[in-house]
Amino acid sequence: MSAYPPRSSQDAAMPGLLQQLMPALRAAMDADALGDGIRLDICETAQDYRVRAELPGAHKDSVRVTVDRNFVNIAADIPTHEDDLEAGQAAARVLLREGREGRVTRGFSLAHDIDAGLVQARYDNGVLNLVLPKREATSSRTIAVQQARP
Repeated sequence: MSAYPPRSSQDAAMPGLLQQLMPALRAAMDADALGDGIRLDICETAQDYRVRAELPGAHKDSVRVTVDRNFVNIAADIPTHEDDLEAGQAAARVLLREGREGRVTRGFSLAHDIDAGLVQARYDNGVLNLVLPKREATSSRTIAVQQARP
């Protein structure tokens, strides 16, 4: 392989630009793999599912959990670093940003329907713990068919 001289100053800057973009590209790929940044642990017992969702930086009031039959959705708003700065502080120049901010969501399906009326949710130190009771299966029954009267 031989090296050719750059055609312009923009071409010469390309390797440096790619090095600057690589961390952002890796972070974007990681975000896709993590379902927008919410990491989950899910365990199953005979009666329920236990979910542990990591939501670092989210305030309890912004966390939303919705259950529709066997589908669970978790959403939260994580404030930006600028939102956390106190009024009157000089604007900071961001040097590195690896944490999530803004709206994050994660949805997943489970093998059994969930009894939404019995769900327990607890949020502590950036971790959401859910207990999702399985809905009792409706038993099938045989219906007696009557003869119509003439």
